[in-house]
Amino acid sequence: GCTSIGEVTVTVIPELIANAGNDVEICNGEEVVLTASGGVNYEWSTGETSAQITISPNTTTTYTVTVSDNFGNSDSDSVTVTVNDIPTLTITEDVTIIEGESVQLNVSGASDYEWNTGEISETIIVTPNTTTTYTVIGTTATCSAEAQVTVTVEELLVVSAGQDENVCEDDSYEVVLTATPGDSYLWSTGETTQSITVSPLSTTTYTVTVTFGMQVDTDDVTVFVNPNPNVIISNGESVD
Repeated sequence: GCTSIGEVTVTVIPELIANAGNDVEICNGEEVVLTASGGVNYEWSTGETSAQITISPNTTTTYTVTVSDNFGNSDSDSVTVTVNDIPTLTITEDVTIIEGESVQLNVSGASDYEWNTGEISETIIVTPNTTTTYTVIGTTATCSAEAQVTVTVEELLVVSAGQDENVCEDDSYEVVLTATPGDSYLWSTGETTQSITVSPLSTTTYTVTVTFGMQVDTDDVTVFVNPNPNVIISNGESVD
């Protein structure tokens, strides 16, 4: 008729489930923070022993973390860091056009493009009124790069050799002819200055060719040499 009571303690240890986080994509040269959870102690395949590590791999790499508790239990999980190369863009070199002209701009080296004009193709045609810099962002996977091209717009060159001149023959005179400003000049006389001085004996047309940047234009100016009147005095009257 005797009774005895005994007790036993059952300790329930929480299930240990390692979690290294979600796979991630970065661009070459970037850093990423990996954070593990699920345990008390952590050991990464890099040798680090904190729950959170910062890494910057050059190539796609898988990292494994082993988590453990204070009861001798452990579990492992892995996370892959995919490293994408930053695209290297090749774009049209800076170009100069004449006012009113169009030019085609090209870019390559990425999968997708977006210009600051809003266009998304690798080739665009532009007709700027003033010197303009165009920017394009090229993207491959998760990585982007930027490139620029400047289109310089030159004002249309319209050359003037000046107004026609009238002089009288047998007079002692000099006429200065002046062309539109430019980079270089070539007159039909062979002179290469913006202004020249002439004293033709008879009516003469002079031609000047002006170069400005990549433009060339020509104009003529005529110096008219008019005969002096032949005055004859007869009977006290003047007669031409």
